[in-house]
Amino acid sequence: MLHRISALLLASLLATSCASLPLGSVPATGTLSLSLSGLFPVERQVQYLQAGKQAKLTVTGPGLAQPLTLTAPIDGTSAVATLTGIPAGPNRVIEVEAQDEAGASIPGGRFRTTATLQEGANAAVISPATTPRGDVFAKLLADGSALAASLDAGRIQEKIEEIQRVQRVAHFGLIDGAAIANALAANGGNVDALAVTEASFVQQAVAVTVAIKGLPENLPAEVWVNDPVSPKQTGVFNGNLTIEPVKPGTWQLYGRAGTMRVGPIPVTPGVKASLDFSRSTQTLAPLTKARAGAAAGVLRIDGVDRLVVAGGYGASGNEIVVAFDGESWSPIAAPMPVLVTHAAYAVHDNMLWVLGGFTVNGNTSNAVQAFDGSAWYTFPNLPEASILGSAAFVGDTLVFTGGYQSIISTDNVNSFILSPRIYALDLTEPSAWSEVGQLEAPRAGASAATLNGKVYLAGGQSESLAPLRSVEVFDPVSGATASAAPIPTSRFGGMSWVSGGKLYVAGGVDPLGMGLNHVEAYDPLLDRWEILPPLQTPRAHAAVGQLNGKVVIAGGHDSLFYYGQISPLDLVEALLP
Repeated sequence: MLHRISALLLASLLATSCASLPLGSVPATGTLSLSLSGLFPVERQVQYLQAGKQAKLTVTGPGLAQPLTLTAPIDGTSAVATLTGIPAGPNRVIEVEAQDEAGASIPGGRFRTTATLQEGANAAVISPATTPRGDVFAKLLADGSALAASLDAGRIQEKIEEIQRVQRVAHFGLIDGAAIANALAANGGNVDALAVTEASFVQQAVAVTVAIKGLPENLPAEVWVNDPVSPKQTGVFNGNLTIEPVKPGTWQLYGRAGTMRVGPIPVTPGVKASLDFSRSTQTLAPLTKARAGAAAGVLRIDGVDRLVVAGGYGASGNEIVVAFDGESWSPIAAPMPVLVTHAAYAVHDNMLWVLGGFTVNGNTSNAVQAFDGSAWYTFPNLPEASILGSAAFVGDTLVFTGGYQSIISTDNVNSFILSPRIYALDLTEPSAWSEVGQLEAPRAGASAATLNGKVYLAGGQSESLAPLRSVEVFDPVSGATASAAPIPTSRFGGMSWVSGGKLYVAGGVDPLGMGLNHVEAYDPLLDRWEILPPLQTPRAHAAVGQLNGKVVIAGGHDSLFYYGQISPLDLVEALLP
């Protein structure tokens, strides 16, 4: 069995297990303290045991009819594992192999060593440096050679280390233990006769060339091959990259940047591989009519989840409500009671709520209307007419804030006034709105969402018309607002959603008035933003909803919004899980 070591010696790498190793018929047994410190990730290497996975430990050796095996979770904090009940005898081969949750071997995660076990306590070390020695004895055992029981393992280790020094081998994983075993079998086990300059004892490393693309600006990546010897490449940006040394063979290529993941990609020496970090979206069926500034949400209609898109600015036909089932778009209902664009919207209890917005006549609306998939309903008007406001639900309370609360035209020049007021409508008694707080920094077009019972407002447009990076958090219980970590990219008109306890913001308009393709995620527990793969198409004020495990983003426009002076989009894409 494997047991945890006392706290003073660190916990065992392998968690306590009640499974017993088969003892066979050998009466004398020993206890082995196996040092595992050499199997943890160090510096730029990735070919080590991974915490949170599992490991298979196997003991073989002369006189053992069957391998002794045990599989247990990897603790990841240990330096020593203690094995008891191992039959005593010469040159036991101990192998530790990393496995995934399904029990499949993880390439590059196999290590070996040897130990001659006496009755009682024994000790051994396992690491990449001892693996070639273990390979030698594993090959001799497989061939049924008597040398497996008689050779001096310590002398073989000295020879392997001498080969490594003389031939300047970059990694012990390139030393071919099987070739050394064949040479020993041919010369009768004469370790001294092994030529340390023999080329066949070392596999010649190869190089892998990779084209890196699709990384957001200023976001470095980590890139690695899952062979046993190559180092992880850090601080990688778009462009060409050479990884070496790589052990000859067929391996997989991986990349990681922030929360972005790419791979596995098959790699072959001599053939240029490609890691494209932008391949995280797919194109879907376009909108039947291009539109921007529409309200949107996923509703269950006739037993099917559909992304409903209502209103918006665009060509004739934007008054028709359309829905997307993952394959195609279709009209599903009569027009909105008040046709608006660039309104605040939110989804609650299978209803899409639309608040304020621009009317077809260019006026500012205070209408509050909701759609359940078949009919529209009206609710108490907002206290003030508003465009580019933000809305979110906290339980049964609808919170509305921000936006341009009024537009005053003087000599045909529009003046925009931002309001800091935060309003709430209790749906249990939806008779009237009440003012429940104020923003520290008034804003329009902020990306809004509810996390942990609080409303987050990311970015938006300031009174000076500049896109913001600041993030405000409104607590409806206390009525207070607080600041959170600013979003990496200043913007307004971004699309937002919540998934896995994080706030996601995509697209929007940048300080130059151009559409963005940036996607960023906020973790409230860490108060930190992460950069994700970009959208294929820069856009702002698009319809967004989570449909069938994907985030679908439909329409929008790609530049600063001036009513009547933008070109809406019909493009639809989905962010893959």
